[in-house]
Amino acid sequence: MRRTAGFLRTNLLGAIALVVAATGVSAAIAASTHSKTLKVCQLKHSHDVVVVAKGVKCTGPTLTIGSPGPTGAQGATGATGPTGAAGPTGATGPAGVSTGGAIYKIAGTASLIPIPADPGFNTASANPTSVLSLQLPAGSYWLTGTLSGQDTAPATSYALDCAVVNGATALDVAHGTFLSGQNNNVPFVFAAPLTLASPGAVSVKCDSSHSSNVQEVRLAAIEVPSLTQSS
Repeated sequence: MRRTAGFLRTNLLGAIALVVAATGVSAAIAASTHSKTLKVCQLKHSHDVVVVAKGVKCTGPTLTIGSPGPTGAQGATGATGPTGAAGPTGATGPAGVSTGGAIYKIAGTASLIPIPADPGFNTASANPTSVLSLQLPAGSYWLTGTLSGQDTAPATSYALDCAVVNGATALDVAHGTFLSGQNNNVPFVFAAPLTLASPGAVSVKCDSSHSSNVQEVRLAAIEVPSLTQSS
């Protein structure tokens, strides 16, 4: 028993210090502006560790605690943690929509192309002259074209009609008037949509009741995903 009591007495100061640290007494010291030291001891009956004050009955030695020391320097940054595992693969996005495709174009000769007089002009027996043709694969297209009608000082005024056609279908028609006694240079402009279910050709054809000429014929087809006809 004496040996056990001596052991407890010898180690009481260490036990009090541990309890004080665990119960936050040191924080109370740091907050105090009236004292730089604090005495604590173990109560006689309950053995609780308390601050020594009037009327407190202690058993065993007391412990005097000094005020906290200055804050230590910040420790070094720890090592970088391991890289996390890769997340799951996201879902495949929707397929993109094409806004355009190939451009097909053809240019006629810069020299004059004669347009012979057609007795059946503007009738069911009309026989227009083909001045340019462009082969296209199946698909949808936006067509554009131009040409220049030429005649120098005709004896009378007359009309020249030119059209972009696919087979027997006129896709766009342009009209020009040649004036008598003048050097005529009349521009023609074409624009039209076209959808081909199979490969086919588009042509530029011109017709008039009088002999005339055209030159600088141009025709282009821009492939598009689809065509919507509006009124």
